[in-house]
Amino acid sequence: MKRLILCGTLMLVLICGQSALAANVDLVVTNSDSPDPVRIGNNLTYTLVVTNQGPSQATNVVVANVLPVGIDYVSCTPSQGTYTQEDARTVWCYLGTLANGGRATVTLVTRPSLAGVFTNETSVQTDDTDTNTANNRTNAVTTVRAQNRPPELSLPGTLMLPVGASTNFTVYATDPDHDPGVSVTNCVKPSGATFVNSNFAWTATAAFLNTTNNVTFVANDNQGTTNSLVTNSLSIVVPRDWNGNGVSDGWEWTHFTNLTTSSSGDNDGDGLNNYAEYLAGTQPTNASSRFVVSDCVTTPATSNHQVRVATEPGRKYTIYWAEGVLTNGMTWRPFASSAAGVWIETNSVSTTHVFADTEGTNTTGHSPLEGTRYYKVKVGMP
Repeated sequence: MKRLILCGTLMLVLICGQSALAANVDLVVTNSDSPDPVRIGNNLTYTLVVTNQGPSQATNVVVANVLPVGIDYVSCTPSQGTYTQEDARTVWCYLGTLANGGRATVTLVTRPSLAGVFTNETSVQTDDTDTNTANNRTNAVTTVRAQNRPPELSLPGTLMLPVGASTNFTVYATDPDHDPGVSVTNCVKPSGATFVNSNFAWTATAAFLNTTNNVTFVANDNQGTTNSLVTNSLSIVVPRDWNGNGVSDGWEWTHFTNLTTSSSGDNDGDGLNNYAEYLAGTQPTNASSRFVVSDCVTTPATSNHQVRVATEPGRKYTIYWAEGVLTNGMTWRPFASSAAGVWIETNSVSTTHVFADTEGTNTTGHSPLEGTRYYKVKVGMP
């Protein structure tokens, strides 16, 4: 009769029919675990490998494995022979005969139910004389972690970025489980933005005037669980009038490449300040660029006088008329109906508008008394 001591418990194994002249063998058992570390609830596989280093064949080879409390049995698959369970934790594998140099494998699938560090003990025996029992016992030590916690992604709050300005910040991702290899990707960003080595950078051009731009990042702890991915976003607002001077930042940047030029200044010295130039859509750095009526055309043999003026998006245009001697003190009057005499430009680009003086009740009400009529157009905000 042989004795097998496993996990501090004395077990008696009766081996029948043992020959008085037992062969000499050298059985080696190894135990490897995967994955390690492993999460609670995920499968943990132990691979038990028995090798006969001879010189004779080994008969009635038996592997015993005792699972620690917290590691629950799922299945057992030996490459040869059969297996039985003594209880919920102990598995016996009867591998039969192993030739000199032969090898058998046992795949033991388990599932951890507790967190901690666990030792799984394995031993092997045979009917024959094992000349080196020091390698008949081994164990695998596995770290079991609690159920996965999601990574944490830290971002700045909403950013206010004037036209022409840049932002540059680092995106940090931390993992409460200290999992290695937490990654961060930038999946949504405005055109021209970059995300390199966790650093986000972007310059707001005039094309982004008066927009709110979403920037989205994803942190991944690469553990393959449902909460391994975390998404977080921030907004970058490019205001229309960052300095509050009533002039569009885009217009200022286009003409001055800065947002610090005074709206009350007259950069080109033409008598109109920069705010007036902005309203009119003229160039504040070009004295010859002025807001004027493009043309005034009367259709032959009709009382229809068409006054054409260049317009800018979002501006309000009002036409006035006067008769008599052209002087600084002459009286200018609007058309009788605002529907005919007032125009708010709704186009998104520069264009033209034609005011029509029909000499009817909605416009001037009569033909020019002295054969001449003057028009002027005023531009402002609605």
